[in-house]
Amino acid sequence: APCPLGNDLLSATAELMLTTLRAAPPALASALAAECTQPLLRTLEAALAEGPNLEAVQVQLLHLLQQCMRAHAPSNALPPAFVRCLEGGLRDPTTVAWPHWVSLALGTLPFAGESVPSVAVATIATIAELPQREVLPAPALGTALHALHDLTHFCIFGRLPPRQQP
Repeated sequence: APCPLGNDLLSATAELMLTTLRAAPPALASALAAECTQPLLRTLEAALAEGPNLEAVQVQLLHLLQQCMRAHAPSNALPPAFVRCLEGGLRDPTTVAWPHWVSLALGTLPFAGESVPSVAVATIATIAELPQREVLPAPALGTALHALHDLTHFCIFGRLPPRQQP
């Protein structure tokens, strides 16, 4: 399905929601995040289907989705559309948004509840398929290797590795 909103309107809407979620008291942010997660996933799926036309706005939408996950972690599992959307975003390492999709996959793990296995398998499987289709550019290869390392760490220790300051 084509995305009903243009780049500018999507960008402005994502920025407004992100600012609202960050400024709202936790209870209100949680309620807003719970309500906007499904429509946001549908918008991301539409943006993926549009391809390069909406590639730049995916970054803002992904930041918004990560904020939604932080503000309202689902009690049991992520919506089924989340994993489908994640797989779609991880399939093309040449896009501007690809590192942000990887960040979403990893950043969601602590909040994924019963969906951790689905998110982990989808991330590993999609990243593992990448070199079979094309040679990865150096930045994408580095991102993929770091993602696999962090995912392995999470699966073993139940938490993401600490970030070292440059």
